Amino acid sequence: MNNLRTVVSVGIGLAVGLLIAWYFALFPAPSPTGQPAFHQAPTRSKTTVEETLAPSGVAAQVREALLIEDLLVRQAAVAELLLSLGPESLGAVRQGYESVLIDLGDSELVLLGDWWARFDPRAALRWTDHNWPARFSTPVVGAALREWGRVDPTAAMAAAQSAPNERMKLRWSEAVLRGWDEARLNGALEFAETLGHGPTRQWALYTVTRRKVLRDGPDAAIAWAESLPDDDPRFKRHALMRVATATAAVQPEKATALVDRHIDGAYYEDLPRRVAKGWFDHDPDEAFTWLSSLPEGPERDDAVRETFRLWLSFSTPPSLAWVQAQPSAPWVDPAHSVYAGYLAKTTSPEKGMEWTQRIVGEEERHVTQAQVARIWLSVDPERADAWLEKSDLPPDLIKRTRVVPEAMRKYYKHHPPSEMDISKASEN
Repeated sequence: MNNLRTVVSVGIGLAVGLLIAWYFALFPAPSPTGQPAFHQAPTRSKTTVEETLAPSGVAAQVREALLIEDLLVRQAAVAELLLSLGPESLGAVRQGYESVLIDLGDSELVLLGDWWARFDPRAALRWTDHNWPARFSTPVVGAALREWGRVDPTAAMAAAQSAPNERMKLRWSEAVLRGWDEARLNGALEFAETLGHGPTRQWALYTVTRRKVLRDGPDAAIAWAESLPDDDPRFKRHALMRVATATAAVQPEKATALVDRHIDGAYYEDLPRRVAKGWFDHDPDEAFTWLSSLPEGPERDDAVRETFRLWLSFSTPPSLAWVQAQPSAPWVDPAHSVYAGYLAKTTSPEKGMEWTQRIVGEEERHVTQAQVARIWLSVDPERADAWLEKSDLPPDLIKRTRVVPEAMRKYYKHHPPSEMDISKASEN
């Protein structure tokens, strides 16, 4: 009997021991630092690199820094280590990077691109083209180009023109210009002047003027733009517009004072719109209040229209609440026009047509009604025709409105305006 009890006791003890071992294997006890005491590679380590095969030397130091869990501590450690290394360590640095899980565009790649470009920017740029996590990240490519722009902006700008599309070309050129400006090398503004009259020149000019406002302050930037010679009025106008936009983002009262000084001059064109563009995203009510105080005319209308259109696309619910609360007034007509088109496209043409009645100016109202009617003709031609027959639109405008492009008909056939809660219309 005693032997049987002994066997049973031993069996139970073994079972309990196995259960305890199984439990702690699945749920390891926390370490003193509060992190689970897993006996395996850190979470940022690639599973293809076993700890026994991890690199040594400089590569091991890079890997160790990259495996630090805390982002800020990791960034500081990687930056400090890279600063202590020269070109001869490139192979080891890359080996350390390749042993660690780094996702698309991670900040550690930005540090690598910046460090590499300090001694071989062309090779760094080629690396971004072949390294998958770096290739799809503008900040990583930009880091290499920005550093290159600090030492040889002409060569860096030439390389930026090899971008795969126009949008990326603008971004890459901006990175070069940032480095160019940071190094305080001459020629950035002169380079912008050589870029013709298209979007590339305007983007380059905006980069230079934005940095001038941020670095030297709005007063100095405005004084610089106003002092530009008048022998190239197009360039001076663009410089004033870009300075106005950047100034409005930080000190709108100085941007509006700039507009006041030029309100009767040759450089007034587009200035109100540019000021409102830099202002509306952080104080739209004040921006529109200022626009309402401007003299009646195409510059005010264009500024109200395009600013509200931007606001509607960036922040739909607040912009809808604002326009719905606006009474009929000539200065707000362009915003009511944009909103009527929005209703026609996202809710129903009939509701869009109803909203056009808030537009005071006859020409603005008729043009908006024609636009809404064309959408209506694409989805319900019979009712749209009936409305046109009873409308007070000029006969020639009715005739032109009835000519609906086939592409427009097809679009609204597949994307018909639908009745929906207005707060959800931005999802359409």
